Amino acid sequence: MKNKTTETKLINKMFSITGINNCYESGSNLKHWTHHPPVYDFCDLTAVFGGTATFYSNGKKYNVKEGSLFFRNKDTKFHSEGKSGFKTYTIRFYTGKDDRISFLKKLHHLDNPEYYYKLFREAIKLYDQKSYMYNIKIAAIVYNLIASLVTAGITKDNSNLKYKKIESAVIYLNNNIYNPGLSVENIAQKSDISVKHFRNIFKEIYGLSPIKYITEKRLEKSMELLCYSEYSINEIAGIVGFNSTIYFDRVFKKNFGMTPNEYRESISGN
Repeated sequence: MKNKTTETKLINKMFSITGINNCYESGSNLKHWTHHPPVYDFCDLTAVFGGTATFYSNGKKYNVKEGSLFFRNKDTKFHSEGKSGFKTYTIRFYTGKDDRISFLKKLHHLDNPEYYYKLFREAIKLYDQKSYMYNIKIAAIVYNLIASLVTAGITKDNSNLKYKKIESAVIYLNNNIYNPGLSVENIAQKSDISVKHFRNIFKEIYGLSPIKYITEKRLEKSMELLCYSEYSINEIAGIVGFNSTIYFDRVFKKNFGMTPNEYRESISGN
């Protein structure tokens, strides 16, 4: 319900793009530079694809780097400073008289920057060519960019909320990962949710099932012990949480194409 409310609030805060001011690529070769623009009546979306800089917006400091996207609302005090090698794409656009995009965060760290860079490059190309209805096409790109940023933010918030639900279980799992008696049932109990619900959330966050996660961690530890200890295969199986050497051999070979003993011999041979 909380997440749905958040989305509803954002939908209700629609804004209109009334024009495009400029779209451009920029960079600086100066060893040190500062930029103090006047207060503008348009908005800026700036994607950083090289270097680092410091942005100041209404007295707050933001460290931006490659993979960052910065939003500057209209009528906002702003200045920046940085060094050579700083490169950006920028789209400047006008909104309705009373429209302020207050729901969008100023600084975004992009999980998939190339997707956003592609949209910026397309907008710059349209602006340079000024082909038929280029303003409308660029406005569509801006709507797409902002929708993507908001959606990514909601997804990340949802992931954080879901992790909070299983945080105590994950801590328990990692603290007991080499315990041969560990089970998904007793892990899930630590978060007071059903086993099925725990499995689903865990897989959504980590990309694999709890059992697969446990197995991979145990195999990683076993490889370390095979390389750097003198424990026997049977002892290592017990240390990392496998109930039997036979089962340890089978799982190890399924994942690495050789038995633990064969792996140890291959390391010794090098």
